[in-house]
Amino acid sequence: MREFLTALIECSVSMSALALVFMALIPTLSKRYAAKWIYYAWLVIVIGLIVPFRVRFHTVFIRADAIPSPLRQVLPRTAGNAAAAQVVTANQGFPAVPWVPAVLALWLAGAAAFLLYHGLRHARFLMMVKRWSEPADDPQMLEALESIKRDMGIAGRVRLQLCPCVSTPMMTGFRDPVLLLPRSRFSMDELPYILRHEMVHFKRKDLWFKSLVILATALHWFNPVVYLVARAVALQCEISCDAEVVSGIGLDGRRRYSETILGAIKRQSNLQTVFSTNFYSGKAGMRKRIFSIMDTKKKKVGVVVLCLILIGTLGTGAALAAGNQGESEPGSSRQGSVSSIQTIAGKWAEAVKKRDGKAQYDLLSPKCQSAVYDAYDSNGWTTGTSSPWVESYEVSAYQNGATVTYQYATSTGFAGAYEQALSFVNQNGKLCIDGFSDPEEVPQAGSNAASDPKGKAFLDSADGSSFQQTANRFVKAYLIGDVREMKRNLSDPGSNQNDFSMDGKTVNWKSLTLKLDSKEIGENTVSAEYEIALAETGGFQKLYLNMGKIHNEWKINSYKIEK
Repeated sequence: MREFLTALIECSVSMSALALVFMALIPTLSKRYAAKWIYYAWLVIVIGLIVPFRVRFHTVFIRADAIPSPLRQVLPRTAGNAAAAQVVTANQGFPAVPWVPAVLALWLAGAAAFLLYHGLRHARFLMMVKRWSEPADDPQMLEALESIKRDMGIAGRVRLQLCPCVSTPMMTGFRDPVLLLPRSRFSMDELPYILRHEMVHFKRKDLWFKSLVILATALHWFNPVVYLVARAVALQCEISCDAEVVSGIGLDGRRRYSETILGAIKRQSNLQTVFSTNFYSGKAGMRKRIFSIMDTKKKKVGVVVLCLILIGTLGTGAALAAGNQGESEPGSSRQGSVSSIQTIAGKWAEAVKKRDGKAQYDLLSPKCQSAVYDAYDSNGWTTGTSSPWVESYEVSAYQNGATVTYQYATSTGFAGAYEQALSFVNQNGKLCIDGFSDPEEVPQAGSNAASDPKGKAFLDSADGSSFQQTANRFVKAYLIGDVREMKRNLSDPGSNQNDFSMDGKTVNWKSLTLKLDSKEIGENTVSAEYEIALAETGGFQKLYLNMGKIHNEWKINSYKIEK
């Protein structure tokens, strides 16, 4: 959701800048290049507005070791405190704030309202045309239309109708095209110009291009530049159509064509639709059209213009890729020496150990500070939990990142090792932490032991992995006296055979070993043993588990504790 809104706004801003530059250059380009190529260049910009996502060219900015964007309060994932982890999301381009869904809803409402408005107007227009129009029956008109179609190589069917509701000639209809003429009669000198003009629109599929403009305007309804683009595209569509009509015609023919279109637009009707061609382009637009019609200079093919606009449209993706990958804030870069990163990461780890939220906050980039401020402030600038706590840590730094390994402990001893990844950014000369991952538990070496290949194969399988996850959750809940978590993993939590005497008690342990004998592996049932090495006495406890699959989920059927 945030990614889409970010891409949409970036696209709207960048394409608006490109459109404004192109708009400013059109008077100069029109003197040298053919009108239709300028029209096609506008269509490239319109498509660029419709497709907000761009190919990211500068892959150097996308590193394989990039740190994920979610930021989390520093807590190890254990059965006792997993629910306490408070998630604060940060994303480049949008802070983690609750109004993002509201902005998305507002954008959707605006786009839907825009499309609904024009859809209803078009439906009303079609109803009026259907009610009041009638097929043209003048043989000269019909013959003139067929002659122009043959001359232009048009084989498709186009109906010619007379309609008192329209004041200028227009083409409408996507599947069943209709050429509408007003009731006022045109002379046989004027009619070929009008029909040829509309047939150029039909041959070029201009109605479909107009629909793309409407879609782009709906997507970017909040951007005033897009409405300027829509008007510019409509005008260029008519100018390029005029150029096709007068191609190869002398000054006298061009003058008669100009008089024809001026005569055809004397009266304007309020009954209009955006899904049609239209002779009228406004007073300023008509002036430009007349000048363009009377311009007899030979124009160049505008492939260069089209290619430059295409490169500019794709280039917005390259520029934004560079900007997005390199920025947290203006003036930032992802550079930092390994020694500096080692120092900052060490300060961060020490602040985590002391649960000092203010010290952690001071090490973050402005983007991350805005993302975590509310969470830190609501907790009184104290992070983590009183138990388990960070007993010690180790820092491993590398280019633009670091890994911190925390050793957690409780009042009864060692509570596990967890790794956290940090990413860094150079913010105006100051090295800051730009992202930190949720601490992940480091598996203990030699935690699983199977006596033969069959047992090892089971543990390495997907079914065995699911079995181990359930077994690990249960034994760790036992070690910290979390009876509620133990019950979640039992097939029959209410059984009298269950021993919950450890409720609220913890076991001072230093390592776990899961032992499995292939003889105890049955179809959907497994018996296993956990050997728990105790930290203080050096002795062992054993936890025997009998497990079964219920609805493709492993559960503990029974267990026995041997001290």
